[in-house]
Amino acid sequence: MAARRLEAGLGDDGAAGFEIDFFGHRRGFARYGAVMLQHEAIHHGEWSFYAALGGFATPKGWRLNWGL
Repeated sequence: MAARRLEAGLGDDGAAGFEIDFFGHRRGFARYGAVMLQHEAIHHGEWSFYAALGGFATPKGWRLNWGL
């Protein structure tokens, strides 16, 4: 299972020894996590933008965060 392999790769020193090949670039755990969080946030922004353009009701959090 992928989660077990990730935990095994982290070892006793936490995430310090973890690296992943991310499209040809070596990333540590913190950098990889930051990239993935940013990536997912962009999706939320895209969905909120398209929903607002289409006249659909948007969640309160979207309206507060992005002024829709």
